[in-house]
Amino acid sequence: MLEFQPVQLEDQEHIDRDLTHATTKNYDECFATLYSWKDTYHAAYARTQGCLLLRLEEEGRPGFIPPVGAGDFTAAMRELMRSQKEKGEPLVMISVTDESRARLEGAFPGQFVFERRRDLDDYIHLTASLGELKGKDFHGKRGHVKKFSMLYNYEYRPMTPELVPAVLEMNTAWCRGHSYDDDDAARHEKLAAELLLRNFEALHVEGGALLVDGRVVAASAGTPQFSGSDTIVVHFEKGLTEYEGIYSAICHFFMKDCSSRYTYANREEDMGIPGLRKSKLSYYPELILTKYEAVWQG
Repeated sequence: MLEFQPVQLEDQEHIDRDLTHATTKNYDECFATLYSWKDTYHAAYARTQGCLLLRLEEEGRPGFIPPVGAGDFTAAMRELMRSQKEKGEPLVMISVTDESRARLEGAFPGQFVFERRRDLDDYIHLTASLGELKGKDFHGKRGHVKKFSMLYNYEYRPMTPELVPAVLEMNTAWCRGHSYDDDDAARHEKLAAELLLRNFEALHVEGGALLVDGRVVAASAGTPQFSGSDTIVVHFEKGLTEYEGIYSAICHFFMKDCSSRYTYANREEDMGIPGLRKSKLSYYPELILTKYEAVWQG
C-alpha cells in the first residue's frame, strides 16, 4: 500500500526534480502551487515506479494527479490502483489534461470515466503579448494602462523580500474590502497568498508591485513551474480597485518584466466564476489547458 507524506518546504528540491518531466504547463504540477495550498487541500506525495504521485483532498475526498517523472507511468498507475483497492476507496484522478487522458485511455482502455471540468482549465499566455499589448485585441487593455499611467504618480518595482510586508498589507486591505472574512474559500485563498509570499525566497518567487505616492496598491507574483521552466505560474495578483486600470496595469508591467525570462505565463483557472472567466478571456490566452476528472471503474 502506498504511503503518502505531507508536502513540506524541505521536499521542494526532490519534488521539483520529478516535475521537470512534466510535459504540459499544468499549474498543479508546480511545487509552489502544492505548498501554498497545502493546508487547504492537504497536499501529499508518494513515489513508486520512478514516478511522483500527488494527492489533494477537498472536503475529505482524495484526488490524485496523474503520475509525473522519469519512470513507468503505467506501472505507477497500477500501484495506485492496487493501493486504493486495498484501502477500499475509489480512485479519482484530478487535473487530467488531454495528454494525460490519452495516456490513461491508452494504458487502461475503458476503465476510466472522464468528466470535463471547464472551471479548472488553465489560461496560458505568451508573456510578450501581455507585456507589449500590441494589436486590436488589446486596444482596451492599452487604454486602461494609459489611463492609470496618466492619473497616478506611480512606480513599478520588482518585488523583493523587503517589499513583501507592504504587499501583504495591501492584500489584507483588499480582502477587507471584499468581505473575505465571511467566506471559507476566500479565507483559504488569503492563507495561500500569505504562505507563498512569506516564503518568498525559499519558493523562488518573482513578483512586481505598483506603488502610488509610495504606497503599494497592486502586486503580482509567481514562480517558475519547475526549475528551468519556460513558464511562470502566476499565483497571486491583487490590486486596489479605487485606482482606475489597476489590474490591466499590474498584469502588463509584471509580464513585461517577465518576458525576458519566460516565454509563457500560466494565469491559473477561473473557478467557474462568470465575471472572472470574462476577465481572463479578455486577455486573449494563447491556450486554454483543458482539464478533466477521471474515475476508475475497477
